[in-house]
Amino acid sequence: MSRSIVLHIGLHKTATRFFQKSVFRHLDDADVEYNPESLFSLLDRTLRHPQDEEARRAFIEEARRRRDADDSRPLLISLPEISGNMFNNHLDYQENLALMKSIFPRATILYFVRRQADWLLSAYKQSLRKGKSGPIEVFLNWYDGGFQPRPSRRVHGMRTLDPLDLRFWDIYEAYAESYGPENVYMFRYEDFRRRRGEVLGHIERILGVRPLPVHQPKGVRNRQYSALAITLFWPRLPGRYRRPRPTPDLGPPTFWRLYSPRRLLTNVRRQFVQKVFDRIIYRDWDLLQRHGMREIIDEYYADEYRRIETVATEILDHGPSRAAFEAAYREQSHG
Repeated sequence: MSRSIVLHIGLHKTATRFFQKSVFRHLDDADVEYNPESLFSLLDRTLRHPQDEEARRAFIEEARRRRDADDSRPLLISLPEISGNMFNNHLDYQENLALMKSIFPRATILYFVRRQADWLLSAYKQSLRKGKSGPIEVFLNWYDGGFQPRPSRRVHGMRTLDPLDLRFWDIYEAYAESYGPENVYMFRYEDFRRRRGEVLGHIERILGVRPLPVHQPKGVRNRQYSALAITLFWPRLPGRYRRPRPTPDLGPPTFWRLYSPRRLLTNVRRQFVQKVFDRIIYRDWDLLQRHGMREIIDEYYADEYRRIETVATEILDHGPSRAAFEAAYREQSHG
C-alpha cells in the first residue's frame, strides 16, 4: 500500500504561518511526518531557484525515497511556494504542479485562498518587510488614474504585482484536473475565520489525527503593519512615482547591499514600527479605498470569486468531490 501524501500548497497570506507554527509543527512525529528537513530544504531551494539542477535532482531523489518508504505515517509537506511565487503573480504554478505530480502522482491537496482585494492588501504589507518599499500605488502599478500593465517585477526599486492577473481559480482548477477534484480541498481564509472548527475537522480526517494539536500563539503574532504606520513611515511623495522606471534584478545581495547605511536605517524603521509604534498605537484602515482601487478589483474578480465561494462552501459542507468541482460551472451556466 502506497504511503499517504498531503501537500499544503498555500496560498501565502491565508493563515499559512498559523498552520505551520501553531498546528503542524506540534503534530506527534509518531503520527505524521511533517516537513522533514532534508526534503523540505531541497524543495524550497528547488522552487526558489528553478535553474539549480543539482538541487532539483537531489530533491527528486529524496522525495522518491520518502514516498516509497515502508512507513504508515502520512507525509505532510507544507510550503506555499508550491503554488507559485506570490510576488510574481504565481506565474510558475504550472511548472511546480508538474514537478509535484511527477514525484507524487497520488496526493491530497490543501489549498487556501482569499478574497483577491484582501490578499493584495496583505501582500503589499508583506512587501514592506522585504527589500525597498514604497506606496501601494507603485506596488499595484496604479498610474494615470488606473491599473497599468506591470513593466517589471521591480519598479522604483520595489516589488510589484499585476492586481488584475491573479490565478487563484486557475491554480485550483489545475490541481483538481491533475489529482482529481475529490482529492483537492480548497478552503477560503474567510471561512477559516468563521468556521475554524469545521476546517480543522477536515484536516483531522485527512491526517488521521484527532484532535489536531492547536497551540494558540501568545499575544499578537505575524500582525501586519497598521495603515497609520504605513502612512507615517512610508509616505507618498507627490510626483516621485509618476513614471514607472523598471529596476533590474540585482541578483544575490552583496555585502555592501546587505550592510549599507540606507539598508540599516530601513531595518531600524521596520523594527521600530513592528516592536514599538504598532504596539502602542495600532490604527488600521483600508488602503485600497484610495482611488476606488478596491471597488475595481472586486468588480473584476466578482465572477471568479463566486465560483471559488461555491466550490469552497460545497467542500466545507460535504467534502471535495467532482460534484463540488462542477458546481461552479453549473452556477456559471445559469448566471
